[in-house]
Amino acid sequence: MKKYQVMLLLLSIILTASTVFSGCQANSRTDADVRDSMNETASVSETTESEHSRSDSSSASSQQSERKKNNSNVSAQEKSGTLSAPESSENSDSSKPQESQDVLQSSAEISSDTQSSAKPSHTAENSHFEISYQVSDHSDTELSVVSSVSEISVSEPSEVPSAPEISETEPSEAPSVSETSETEPSDEPVIPSEVSEEPTLSPIVDPYRYYTSEQVYQDMAQLCDRYESILTMEQIGTTVQNKPIYCMKLGKGSKKGCVVAGIHAREHITISFTMRCIEEYADSYMKDVSYGAYSVRNLLNEYTLYLIPMCNPDGTDIANLAGQPLVNVSQFDPDNYKLNANGVNLNRNFPYNWESQYANTPYHAGDEKYPGDHAASEKETQAIMKLCEENDFLWLLDMHIIGNGIFWRDQLNGVIPNDELFAQSIGRAGGYQVFGVSSDITTYSGGLENWFRKAYGRPALCIEMLPYSQAYYTDTYRGYNTYFETAINWQQSRYTYLEAMTCIG
Repeated sequence: MKKYQVMLLLLSIILTASTVFSGCQANSRTDADVRDSMNETASVSETTESEHSRSDSSSASSQQSERKKNNSNVSAQEKSGTLSAPESSENSDSSKPQESQDVLQSSAEISSDTQSSAKPSHTAENSHFEISYQVSDHSDTELSVVSSVSEISVSEPSEVPSAPEISETEPSEAPSVSETSETEPSDEPVIPSEVSEEPTLSPIVDPYRYYTSEQVYQDMAQLCDRYESILTMEQIGTTVQNKPIYCMKLGKGSKKGCVVAGIHAREHITISFTMRCIEEYADSYMKDVSYGAYSVRNLLNEYTLYLIPMCNPDGTDIANLAGQPLVNVSQFDPDNYKLNANGVNLNRNFPYNWESQYANTPYHAGDEKYPGDHAASEKETQAIMKLCEENDFLWLLDMHIIGNGIFWRDQLNGVIPNDELFAQSIGRAGGYQVFGVSSDITTYSGGLENWFRKAYGRPALCIEMLPYSQAYYTDTYRGYNTYFETAINWQQSRYTYLEAMTCIG
């Protein structure tokens, strides 16, 4: 019976030790469990004392006196080391009862602290695992159990991480939620409530590709959708093959200027140039940012630009889509095609000295210099003339490519107010040379800019964009777009239309 009591005592101690380990790992032991264990130990201790002091046939009163006597005997036996094992299975007393009570009390405190998230360190030297019993007359089985307790205490710490010792005055506690939020930044990304800048939009115009009529119509419509408050488009006529001719109006001002591009089919790089200028000017206006040294918003609040990016859609499609004109052309080469679908050079078809120069022309339809059957015979010519008649343009720019210079005055028209100032200002801003006065009447009769000067008495320029060195850099006119910025000196020429608004008005 005594063996079972000792076994239960040792198991109780093992359970207490396991509580510490389980508290370090899972915090699963509660304060109530520890208190129950302590109560059971105290109860067993009392029972053990009563078992030592019990006589075979004593009464309740004699049992009390005998208990006192036995207690004194226990003290004497402790000193001599001859204390016999307790008989009760509930007894948890030992040869050092007070030390056992202290150990259990300590384990209860540690277990309680463990549940407040602290993880105390426990080693083989800890008092929980050095409890020994001076039992001289017990079997080896009982001693082997004690030895197993020591083995547990030695082998287990490798699996349990050590933690700081618990301070009696400063107990370890888990930080509160508010403390954690102050010291540890949140891992969640901070999403701004407002976007301070507008998203960057991809450009619509790609100047490195050559245009067809369908592509330019699409880009015009997209630009007007994006910049609807500042940019509109309207049809001003149709071509010989019934394709629409569009004018884009950029700005809000009462002053007006006119730009015509793509009048010669193979010179379609002027279309790309004009379309890119429209997009960049409109974007600068909407963002209210400077464009080089120019305030686009100020200029377009005073001016409205009327721009015809592609005034010869039929000819452009013949050049870039290898289409066929409506007339026979000797040695036809689409890339080198200059005329409209009727085989007419539109820059020889305007009613300026046309009869004197071309009444008896030796040229035929399809020849590069063919001026048409009569002045203003072509639908494209008529559309431009009508636009000029309906608007009070202060100036006109006719865009071409070969020569990198400006034709600004002819001998037949003579001096036009502000024509030289206009030419010199744009030449400096756009990087063009300014040619002398045109004297060969055979080269400018029927010309657009010459007609405008005669009809309205206002400056009109023929601007040749490419230097001769660039003009022969590629074998095809479509090849110019592959090095667009270099070919037309974009870093300077992009200011051409802005400077025109600046110096006349």
